[in-house]
Amino acid sequence: MTNERRAPVTVAFPTLIISRRQRQIGSGWDAAPSWFGGEPRLGDRPWPRGGPRRTPYHFLAQIDLAEVAREVARSGGAPPPLPDGALAFFMGAGGEGNDSPVVHVPRTELGGPTAPPPDAPAAFEPWGAIFPETFGPEAPRLFPRWPVDVTSIGFDPEFPPEAHEADVLEAIWAAQDAAVGQLFPRRPYFFAASEAYKLVGEGVRRYWWHSAHHYAACLRAALRHLPGRVEGWRQRLGAAGATRVAELERNAAEFEIFAREVADWARGTDPWRLMPPEAVARLKEAFERGKKGFADFTRYYAPHSLDDLETETLLALATADDRAYAMMPEPVRELINARSLLPAGGWHQMFGQGVVIQTNAALENEGNVMLLQLVYDDMMQWRFGDMGAFQFWIPPDDLARGNWAAVRVTFEMG
Repeated sequence: MTNERRAPVTVAFPTLIISRRQRQIGSGWDAAPSWFGGEPRLGDRPWPRGGPRRTPYHFLAQIDLAEVAREVARSGGAPPPLPDGALAFFMGAGGEGNDSPVVHVPRTELGGPTAPPPDAPAAFEPWGAIFPETFGPEAPRLFPRWPVDVTSIGFDPEFPPEAHEADVLEAIWAAQDAAVGQLFPRRPYFFAASEAYKLVGEGVRRYWWHSAHHYAACLRAALRHLPGRVEGWRQRLGAAGATRVAELERNAAEFEIFAREVADWARGTDPWRLMPPEAVARLKEAFERGKKGFADFTRYYAPHSLDDLETETLLALATADDRAYAMMPEPVRELINARSLLPAGGWHQMFGQGVVIQTNAALENEGNVMLLQLVYDDMMQWRFGDMGAFQFWIPPDDLARGNWAAVRVTFEMG
């Protein structure tokens, strides 16, 4: 007798990798059939809601099922019982795995983009938490839109028929990792402006007005949280800390003036125009003042360095319209196309064995199909916990019937 568990068995169709599409100017970027972020195309179907307040869900991805069928056929594997059209994947407000997070849109009903409802919650803060519970008007309601490709991989893990669960999972993961490495370049680190410029040998650093706009939005977010932070200090320090609280309140008043000055300075400028040298100098001066003079207020709401601010601008350029995208240095565009098609350290996936972080998700879904896996992705603003992963699961019978209400979402993080 043994207490060792066999590996959890999920219904496995051929593993498909979902990767960012390479971008060229004027290449039909907006016409891609599958994409992450941006707006879904739901036709006449309502935007899904959930929870006690019927809050609109966060849109994450839309995958064209003809692309899925093509890649499954190319792999020679058993085709999953999928309908025609597309699947749109959503996440409950706050990141919870709410009911009915998948919407099927028949191909005949795929139309123009579907805007989020007016009461949609923020997807992320300008510089901060994903799925924030409280947010201001500057917080985006959608993640950046990035078209994706669907690619099947071939791998053949080897393990004894009575292998222990951990050994089976490790063998499957190692085989998938090797197969993915044969198809895609891997990047061990998050995208950073300083590293990008260094890799392409670009000596001249550029600053766009977007950096000033973004910094102003971060300061507004910090201002919005300011009353709560001051009150928290007051309660924590008590009567003995009255002098310190009074100092913080005086500094808070100065910070409000500072944030307004930065916003007024940036207002009205084209975010995708390069800043002249005098404007760059003023941005650097303002950033240093915000970091050193108002650290108590900006620490959790503003970039930690100018390089982080530049990084945010380059990432915004990567998904902007063609006019703005053309402003990005060509070597940096080529670098992103060559090295950043997958997230750092992992990948997004349909079917097969997903990433196993704590094993619970796979065990709880033994016998189910992993419909989609989305992992931490810095270029999508998907800061899922500590390198975490969301996985969408469906029982095979419900998949065959097209019962998308049966889909459930799990989340694990390291």
